[in-house]
Amino acid sequence: MLTLKVDCSPSRVNIGGSAVAHLIPAVSYRRFHISERANSAILNLAKPQSHEKVVPDMSEPAKSSYHHGDLRATLISIAMEMLERGETFSIRAVAREAGVSATAPYRHFSGREALESALAAEGLRNLKADLTRDRPQPSSLEELADFGVAYVEFALRRPALFRLMFGNECNIHDEERVRAAAEVHELLATAIAGVFPGSDPLNLALGGWGLVHGLAFLYLDRKLTAPSIEKVAAQVRASLLAVFSTGSQH
Repeated sequence: MLTLKVDCSPSRVNIGGSAVAHLIPAVSYRRFHISERANSAILNLAKPQSHEKVVPDMSEPAKSSYHHGDLRATLISIAMEMLERGETFSIRAVAREAGVSATAPYRHFSGREALESALAAEGLRNLKADLTRDRPQPSSLEELADFGVAYVEFALRRPALFRLMFGNECNIHDEERVRAAAEVHELLATAIAGVFPGSDPLNLALGGWGLVHGLAFLYLDRKLTAPSIEKVAAQVRASLLAVFSTGSQH
């Protein structure tokens, strides 16, 4: 039985009756164009942000700008928009944008860290949805390489969210985030096991994730550059094929 603790996922996932460690995956390929806003965001992502702590007055009624069917979802959506616009957001700022009292968000989030954890969980779900849309599990090395391309493209298209997803320590008590991470981890391990059925999926998945995750941050941090997203995709695909092809010959 293979075990490994990565991020905030449970330590094992069953694949074909065998327990395999959870790992963050890189999955299916979808073309897109980086907008000017997203491209500029790659250059300026790590703005210092204050972690305000307000003691909530739960008796204070929310402002009646409009009624929310699901205030928690509204707050997450607004915070996500602010994050990806490159704005410094806070519980107070998100509440103001939502048109509710400054203490209303504390009915759903204990503080900024809890809101950020919810954003990370949403990001993991978005990643899984992007990577699996219109794409079956890979059955060849080329399709597996496309997974890696998609992972890097997601990072470049949504850089602020990607940094938040992996830049903050995971709250293991946040069941929503743990579950979202586990689903993505299982996706990679299953993909690796499908393409290399007789291999050690744990070590291959760990190595594959390390490669694509490292490439994603090398491009985000401008240590690697390319004139177009097509060139980025070509380089990532070539790197993955070179590594996995060499490994499969031994």
